[in-house]
This record gives sequence, C-alpha cells and structure tokens, in this order.
Amino acid sequence: ADPAPTAELLLQAREQRPELEALRQRLREAEAGIRLARASGQPRISVEAAYALQTETVLTPRSGFAAGVVITAPLFNKPVTRHTVREAEERLAQLRSALLAQEQGIALELERYRLDMAEARDRMRLATATLALAEKELEITRLRLERGPAIQLELQGK
Repeated sequence: ADPAPTAELLLQAREQRPELEALRQRLREAEAGIRLARASGQPRISVEAAYALQTETVLTPRSGFAAGVVITAPLFNKPVTRHTVREAEERLAQLRSALLAQEQGIALELERYRLDMAEARDRMRLATATLALAEKELEITRLRLERGPAIQLELQGK
C-alpha cells in the first residue's frame, strides 16, 4: 500500500522521536535561562519576619517579634547581565537551529524511504512483467516441442 502523505508522516515522526523531544526540552530550559539572566539584573527585595517566645522563668514569659527588609540593587552588574543574557540568547538560537536541522533530517529520511518504496514497487512490477514474459516463452517452447521439429525461417524485407 502507498504510505501516508509526507506531511502526516512528518508530524508523526516529530512526535515519536526522542531526540526531538530532548531538543525541545533544552529549548525550554534555554528560554528559562534567558528569563533568569534578565531577572538577575533587577533589584531584589527580601522580607524577613521572626517571632520568638522565651521564658526566663516559668511564671514570666517573654516574647519578641522582629522584622526586616533587605533591598539588593545590582548597580555595577549591567555589563555582566547583558553578556549573560546575550550568551543565553545565542544558546537558544543554536538549539533552534539544531532542532530545525533534526526536523529537516527526518524529512529527508522520510522522503528517502518513500523513494525506496516507489523503487521497490517499480522493481516488483518489472519482475512481475518479466515473470509473465518468461511464462509466455515457456508456453511457446512447450507448444513447439509438442508439434515436433520445424525449420525456422526468418525473412527480411527490403
């Protein structure tokens, strides 16, 4: 039977190939890396709170509450942040190129298999025709043998 259309087979192959899924996962990781690199250049605010209950003696408990806010602003890290973001973007572009190359390789592989199948079908048709011709020649040879010896005469016209 003829295989499904190439586009349909390509969709199936993209879903079933583990190396493509691994590349897609690495793409997601690279995108997260870009977001993380961009976030590293932003100011950060941390809030801390604590509550403590202490008893000096059994009769006089003492409690305390503490809170704090920490603000961190990376003032001199802009060049490092830009470099880190650019590096992460380059990695993402490399992974996208690798994914595209893998998908194109799979498409070529599918097309090669389609061509191999078409060639095999053509060889089967040729073999069937050759077999039919051989069977006809066998039948003619049997009929000649049944009629006995005969002189074959070939005439050539001018």
